[in-house]
Amino acid sequence: TNIGRNKMSTNRITYTKDGKECVILVKKPTHSQLTEANLHAAAIFNRARKTGVCLRNQIDDWLEEQSVWSKEDRQKVKELEKSIEDKIEKLKNGKNENGENMKLSEARKLALEIKMERWRYNIYQLQKRTYDAYTVEGQTENARFDFIASLCILDEEGNRLFKNVDEYYELADEPYINEAAGKLANILFGNDSYEINLPENKFLLKYKLINDKGELIDKNGNKVNFEGK
Repeated sequence: TNIGRNKMSTNRITYTKDGKECVILVKKPTHSQLTEANLHAAAIFNRARKTGVCLRNQIDDWLEEQSVWSKEDRQKVKELEKSIEDKIEKLKNGKNENGENMKLSEARKLALEIKMERWRYNIYQLQKRTYDAYTVEGQTENARFDFIASLCILDEEGNRLFKNVDEYYELADEPYINEAAGKLANILFGNDSYEINLPENKFLLKYKLINDKGELIDKNGNKVNFEGK
């Protein structure tokens, strides 16, 4: 189906190939396309299970066997999860250790502690995400996304750019296809708004302690560091 260019303006990508300006479009998948992608993903899931690929809940044990991950790492992740949850609850309640209403400076300090602990948590998780493609779920989710991309990345006229997912894989490393995949991820998962909608960032934004890009600012809107300088 041809997609009107005006409707696709926010998902329009321009790039140069062989000295010529080219355009591709990215559209939201239809229900039938999502169903088709789910069937493709189910086939990948079954194939991965039959070939002995480990499940995501087994990856910690596998990484420990490979000396990539340790029981101490696993424990630290649990501690960070608990600490972040407790501090978010405290931030929502607005009470300090003495049971009194927190000053804005106290609440800012607490929100920044959450940000720092979440950063540490994400560093730990990044170690594991590197190996997520070795899990059944990782392979299945990647296959589902790639299949959707092969359906929803279009030429300038609104026609499919790829006949099948194998053709998509052939060009997947091209910068303009990477950009298109990023736009599709935003459509499917809303990645653009994830960070700003975290509880600590919503609090900081509410009191104008960060800007809409998530950068720390002072009362005059100037960017500052964690110490407010």
